[in-house]
Amino acid sequence: MNRTALLSLFLLGALVYAGVAAFQPAPGYMDADYYTANGLRIASGKAGEPFLWHYLDDPVGIPHPAFSYWMPLPAWLAALGARLVPCWRGAAAARLPFLLMSAAVSPLTALLGYALTRRRADALLAGALALLSGFYLPFLPAADAFAPLMLIGGLFFLRLARPSRSPGAAFSLGVLAGLVFLSRAEGLLWLLIAAVALWRVRAAGRLPWLLAGFLLPALPWMLRNLTVFGTPFSPVGSRPLWLTAYDELYRYPAAALTPAHWLASGWNAIGRARLWALGQNLQTALAVQGGIFLAPLTVWGAWRLRRRPAVQSGALAWALLLAVMSLLFPFAGARGGFFHAGAALQPLAWALAPA
Repeated sequence: MNRTALLSLFLLGALVYAGVAAFQPAPGYMDADYYTANGLRIASGKAGEPFLWHYLDDPVGIPHPAFSYWMPLPAWLAALGARLVPCWRGAAAARLPFLLMSAAVSPLTALLGYALTRRRADALLAGALALLSGFYLPFLPAADAFAPLMLIGGLFFLRLARPSRSPGAAFSLGVLAGLVFLSRAEGLLWLLIAAVALWRVRAAGRLPWLLAGFLLPALPWMLRNLTVFGTPFSPVGSRPLWLTAYDELYRYPAAALTPAHWLASGWNAIGRARLWALGQNLQTALAVQGGIFLAPLTVWGAWRLRRRPAVQSGALAWALLLAVMSLLFPFAGARGGFFHAGAALQPLAWALAPA
């Protein structure tokens, strides 16, 4: 892939997503509102959240510590935009990093496509598919995790498309897994996926490097949580596991969400909820991740390239995310969790379809 083609894809992406953003004068939905609000507060030097949207962390009042449920990276990016262009109106400035990252998804996908097939035409088609990103189109330029996840996921699979047993390769995979973790809590799964990938290329001895890479971005955040909440991970803990309906996300007091409460709903209700979530998430896989018509081509491409470490890791990641978002967190998973988490896999899906 030459630089002219990659630059052209980036510029086309910038035009496309600037056009999309022109129709979005405000964040427009809760997730983007949340990250924009917190990003603007961080940029202005303010701490904590002056609002409540759930009670799972047992808040004692407002303001209270931020990011007890959602992860901070999108808000940090929004804060960076607000600081870089303070002359812009707040929400518009906060969105600038996401516009640039959205534009970069297309050339990155082209690079991944070329790494997998070594065919320039396939790579350009992959970049074009990312440019016309289907259901993700209106979400990519928003202040949310979609664009960061696509970039980090694309880099993750690009690293695996060029397999190496070097310490640097393992370390970089760990850093990328850590960045996914800072974007969404299921990023811990990506550490497991990276470990399996190293094992498959007979580089299990590089696991300490992988862990070191993961801790580079993740450890400061875990130490912050330990200081603020008394736990390195979310203070919400296991409570989301014991929901019996989506609206219990807002239950007060959250201490009522226990294994006994979950079991009291009955095994029939527990099973039905998970079958429902699996059905919803499979629809998301077909319509959103696969764009309906691309889905069989992506599967076919994956089968043709099934011996590639990047493809094997992508299949494992998809299966793990589907299982977690259907069986462990069926309500949050079916109501957007699987849709969000799948963004990290989209560059690989778009790269595989032309194959």
